[in-house]
Amino acid sequence: MKIIKHKARDIKSGETVLDRGTWFIIKEVRVSAEHGPIAFIDMESVWHGVYHPDEYLGVWEQSNQIGSLSEKNTQRSDN
Repeated sequence: MKIIKHKARDIKSGETVLDRGTWFIIKEVRVSAEHGPIAFIDMESVWHGVYHPDEYLGVWEQSNQIGSLSEKNTQRSDN
């Protein structure tokens, strides 16, 4: 598990976010067209935010090693 910083404006649906000690998975991103603040709705329909678009949040990044190993095993079995 690796935590990287992303600006609020770059966070997408499906990502796991850490903010103020709370983990949540983004179901929906809401952006105010008038002023640009961003709010997130998690999988349990709980609102998080309002965040400034340039505010940094922690995002959990999965290791690509699992996918890479699966692809290599598939390639080996095809030969």
